[in-house]
Amino acid sequence: MNNIVPKCICFGKAKGNTSLHARKFPVSRKVIMLCGDIALIVLSYLLVTMFVLDKAILLASLSLYQGMLPVMVVVTGMLLGINGLYSIEHKRFSEILLGLFVVTVSAFVIMMAISFFAREFSYSRGVLGISLLLQLFFLSVWRYFGWQIERKIHAPREIMLMGSEEECNHVYRRMTMQPQLNMKLK
Repeated sequence: MNNIVPKCICFGKAKGNTSLHARKFPVSRKVIMLCGDIALIVLSYLLVTMFVLDKAILLASLSLYQGMLPVMVVVTGMLLGINGLYSIEHKRFSEILLGLFVVTVSAFVIMMAISFFAREFSYSRGVLGISLLLQLFFLSVWRYFGWQIERKIHAPREIMLMGSEEECNHVYRRMTMQPQLNMKLK
């Protein structure tokens, strides 16, 4: 068997943490993000139904709109979890935005399918579309603040590269292209 010996070795530690093990995103912050997500989903849905729908239409089909709100919250929450948007510590913000866009489009398709199979044809697709666009905006702002807080909470890890100059320069260039990893290279 062929043993592969690394040409460049990476040593490092985070301040207050003596190992390079991946730092966990605490459950309490995930719960706070989930609660904020739910609040923003409900807020966007209520704003759209109050300002877009005519009051007579809203009163006539109030049970329909009330019944679809929990479904939207559950579907969107599950999609956020599936797309890894509750663990944002080592992600670029562009990756977070792309994930939110995928969640929004997926939620739109799923909610339209649910309303079709539930035979709720009076459910306005316009309200659904506008609500999801407003959710995309609100959740993007919410995730940006959460992402900034995570970057400020975690101290940069000090990394020292050892090995041949050529290999270390290559590794150094690759690591500096990843600012979301929050590393201070020596």
